[in-house]
Amino acid sequence: MAYFVAAYRIGMLVSTAGAVALVAYLEYLGVDRSLVWGYGYAVMAALVVVGMVAALIAKEPRGPEREAEAEALGEREGNPLLRFYRAAYAAFADFLSKRDALLILLFVVLYKLTDTFAGVMTG
Repeated sequence: MAYFVAAYRIGMLVSTAGAVALVAYLEYLGVDRSLVWGYGYAVMAALVVVGMVAALIAKEPRGPEREAEAEALGEREGNPLLRFYRAAYAAFADFLSKRDALLILLFVVLYKLTDTFAGVMTG
């Protein structure tokens, strides 16, 4: 558990202080001030992509019960994009199988719609 907390704190530090330090360093080097924040955001986006790729490539640890479950479902270690599709589809299908799922989706859409209209009206 301590590793997760340490990794979270390092990630937060890199994403905030690291971005500001990078932008300040680029300004110090004489890079045009209108471009440095774009470069800073691009570097942060690249770091996010690294994490996303690592999460897609990582294999789930196998225990005896997980191994039996995978055999029963016919899962094999294979294409990470196929595993991602199955995981995303299964989560959404599970949500839609719940009672009043469409009512919940309607509530969220209407809530965000009115929030958007309020934002437009206030400037």
